[in-house]
Amino acid sequence: LPFSPLAHTFGFTALPGTLLAVIAVMIPAYLLLLEVAKTFFYRAEAKRAPEVRRPLRQPQHRIARRASRWLLPRRHWHARTVAQ
Repeated sequence: LPFSPLAHTFGFTALPGTLLAVIAVMIPAYLLLLEVAKTFFYRAEAKRAPEVRRPLRQPQHRIARRASRWLLPRRHWHARTVAQ
């Protein structure tokens, strides 16, 4: 906006050239440091022992789990408070 035709109307002034130069240096430096940090992080993560994954369950198990909500009697939260 400071370089637009409306800049004078709103009272904007151009930023100093040194500030623009500092910003122009800081952005690539930040991106470079970010890539270096990611490289170290992923390299360390790759050295860790692989996580032991349990085998996938059979589709019947998933169906039985989903059907259990209609097959088993429901326990409501207020049933516990009344029984106590």
